[in-house]
Amino acid sequence: AEALKKRGMADDESLYLETVRKSLADLQKGLNRDAVTVSKGGHGMMVKAVLNGEVTCLLAVDTGAAVVVITKSIADRLEINPNDSLEDVQFTLADGSIIKSKVVKIKSVRVGNSTVYDVAAAVTDKPPGSGIDGLLGMSFLSNFNIKMDVANGKLILETIK
Repeated sequence: AEALKKRGMADDESLYLETVRKSLADLQKGLNRDAVTVSKGGHGMMVKAVLNGEVTCLLAVDTGAAVVVITKSIADRLEINPNDSLEDVQFTLADGSIIKSKVVKIKSVRVGNSTVYDVAAAVTDKPPGSGIDGLLGMSFLSNFNIKMDVANGKLILETIK
């Protein structure tokens, strides 16, 4: 507070700034922070995900995708039958093409040390890109405060304890 007063701040301003700093410090203490290593490529930032605790796949991080998207081959490995779908949907991809898909539930999706249960996912016959198994969409990502640290190759997933 004394340093702030030397800068010409009024007592009420310096008290306010002290309160804000303390609140931010308390908030940071209450966060679980998982910094997941990503690989960079033609599809942007990609992460390894473990589905249902057993199938590891490579997903492109896509905040524009409403749900997680997986290929039919990944669904087969998970023994998920798209015909048991919750609903049929249509997606418009970034290139303007439209794909039809079935929405299913994945029991769990784990990225790094962060797990979400009962995640909506679309199963598609058309892979969203060469060399990737799908997209990590908002049905997973919306459970976190997310940050993309592109310079350091990290996807940061934060939750409040």
